[in-house]
Amino acid sequence: MYSVVKTCGVCIAIMAVSQQAHAGLVINITEDSGNVEAEFSGTMDLLALSAGVGVVNAYNGHLASIGAFGNGGSVDTYGGDVAAWTPFGTGAFANWDSVFGDSIALFTDVPVILGLNEGYVSGALTSGGATSFGTDFATLGFDIGSYTTTLTNSATGVSDTVTINVGVPAPSAIALLGFAGVFGAKRRRSA
Repeated sequence: MYSVVKTCGVCIAIMAVSQQAHAGLVINITEDSGNVEAEFSGTMDLLALSAGVGVVNAYNGHLASIGAFGNGGSVDTYGGDVAAWTPFGTGAFANWDSVFGDSIALFTDVPVILGLNEGYVSGALTSGGATSFGTDFATLGFDIGSYTTTLTNSATGVSDTVTINVGVPAPSAIALLGFAGVFGAKRRRSA
């Protein structure tokens, strides 16, 4: 029985990590030690977007009330068949105090909808983030929850997603906690 429980737990953890790897672009926003930190990672299928619009210098900031997010830098911009990003709160525009990694931008002006690090290759991993010091979700107008926008290119039929998680643990972390709980429960029974 122990072997079956252990094997099932490992399978669940692997499936959750595998699903996250194919979840498009994920932005996790957390509160930590009096700061708000945003970290993103994932891949985008450029076939889910319309043709590139050009290279621009992305804005550095967030506007929760319209789902806008950017961490500055030079990005290739793309159009998309989506009217707007999913809002993740009511907050007004504010800049991040610190940024790192690759550049992204969720634009709100059509036809530009998404900016990815200059030279981005379809399916490549992109990651980075930003921090606002000495603040919290309430002050920035961020609402706790998970907000997903699906981008679909009607010409190719390909879809991909951008998900913003505000104060929500990543799915792989939840699966690994579940696995630890199953493993720990079995170890306690056998002791």
